[in-house]
Amino acid sequence: MTTADTRLIRQCSIVPVMVTQKPKGKAAPIKRRSFYLREWRKYMGTKATECAEALDIERESYYRLEREWWTINAGEQDMAKAIGVKPSQFWFPPPKEGQQERISVEELLDDIPENMRPAALLALRGMAGK
Repeated sequence: MTTADTRLIRQCSIVPVMVTQKPKGKAAPIKRRSFYLREWRKYMGTKATECAEALDIERESYYRLEREWWTINAGEQDMAKAIGVKPSQFWFPPPKEGQQERISVEELLDDIPENMRPAALLALRGMAGK
């Protein structure tokens, strides 16, 4: 670029920019937390059509929710009732034969009186070392 070109660019209020290239190679895949909707449905013996009817949607839409679980909204959380589990159970796989069922801390704290919850949570943190 010559001096004349620079003056022309300044007069037109155009600012030269530098173009960068995207890095070559594959982008890192998005890591999503596992959600075991399909596994719990099969474990409980519920059919996809039954879940779709409970949600008042078509069967194909229900299958889409199983594949793309991150699109589930609050209104669709009723599927836990249709399957027969608590919504928090979807974050853990169903127990295998001979294993105990995993439950969340929230489920443990549900039955504890409100005034005892801080002490129970403190005890759990102490046992977990956190």
